[in-house]
Formats: sequence, structure tokens, C-alpha cells
Amino acid sequence: KNDLFIINQFEAHKVNAINKDKFLRYSFHIHSEFIFTNSTPEDNLYDIFSKKNKIDKIHLDDDSVKTLCNLFDSLKSTSDFGDLLYKKIHAIEILIVVGKILNAHKITDKNDLNNSTLKLAIDFINENFTTQLTLKDIATHCFVSVNQLCALFRNTLSTTVIKYITSLRITLAKKYLSEGKSVTDTAYLCGFNDYANFIRTFKSHTGFSPKKFNEKMKK
Repeated sequence: KNDLFIINQFEAHKVNAINKDKFLRYSFHIHSEFIFTNSTPEDNLYDIFSKKNKIDKIHLDDDSVKTLCNLFDSLKSTSDFGDLLYKKIHAIEILIVVGKILNAHKITDKNDLNNSTLKLAIDFINENFTTQLTLKDIATHCFVSVNQLCALFRNTLSTTVIKYITSLRITLAKKYLSEGKSVTDTAYLCGFNDYANFIRTFKSHTGFSPKKFNEKMKK
């Protein structure tokens, strides 16, 4: 409760339900161009958000949560005159509020990400996931066995090493496709050495084939 996550559009991430309790979650997607065009030299929101290089988690006080929730609710669709202008104003307000929160907090990694072995593994994967990376490569780099590596990911991140690598590749693939790269080039650049496997994996993660995703991004 009251946790705020700031996530770059190309950062792989997932939601894990710790228990079966119901909860309310707001998801706010905003294009970097909007942040850039609504920044000023004196209040450079773009600079604040663009320097972020990992998933940030900040625990908010009740007043901040109430402020953000009210702003999120104000973005709900209406048909009144001036609705789009009001939404733009409220979107900028959200950026200002979150920007102030980012500036006021020293961000630290949570949930055992400070575990030196896990951090070493993640950094190595993040730098090499577009190559033909194997579990043995990662384990050797981290001075652990393959079984220890897999257990570390499973117990700490609730996922497997392979799933983590695949999520990074698919995230990068979406970026390349949105930039207009061909499906073949994208598969190769993202570390998929089998074209058919790339098609199948991409569709299972996004619900679209790479070709359909490409067409969707062009609309």
C-alpha cells in the first residue's frame, strides 16, 4: 500500500501478488516527448525522469497518495468542453508531483537486489542478453553453480533466469519494431537465433505477432 513505482518504458517488470487481498492500482503511461515539451530550463522534468536508470520504488505518505489518486481520477474520460486541455494540465501536475517526490528521495534498491550475487548476475545479463547467453555463462561470472543461480532468481524475484532474459529481449524487440526495424533484423539484434522461436515468443508475450505489432505501431 502507498508504493509508487517509476518505470522506464523499456524496463522489464512484472506484478507479483503476495496474497489474495484485493487492491487498487493506478497505471499512468506517458510519452517522453510530452515530458520534454512541457519542461522548462528552470523546471526540467525531463532531466529528472531521463536520468533514472532502474525501476524505482518509493513509499508515499497518505497525503501524497490522496493527491496523486485525485489527479489520476481527474483523467477519466468525459465529454465536456475543454476536457483534453484539463487532462493535459492534470497530466503535467502529476509529473510535477512525482518529480518533486523523486527529487526529495534518495532511491535505493529494495527486495534483496542489494544481494551482491544477484546484482552481479542481473548486471551481467543486462549487458549481454542480446548474445547467446547461457546459464553456465552467468553462473560462472557470478562464481556460483547453475542450480544456485536458478534458486536465487526463483526465491528472490519469483521468476526464472530464462524468463528474465526473454522479457528483456521482448522489451528491446518492441523498441526496435516501434522504430521501424524489420522483424528479421529485430530477432537477430535481440539475441534470438531462431526466427520461428522469436515469432512464437513475441506473440506469447504481447498477444501480437511482430508483424501485427509493427502495423499497430504505425497507426
